[in-house]
Amino acid sequence: MIFTIYNLFTNVIRKLPVVGLFTFVMFTKVITELHC
Repeated sequence: MIFTIYNLFTNVIRKLPVVGLFTFVMFTKVITELHC
């Protein structure tokens, strides 16, 4: 599951570096808040 999400983000970052990076940061913040 995590590996699939990682591959999906890798493809997005390759195509759209800026948007992919922004999405990755937001996704990380959401996960961090859910864990806390």
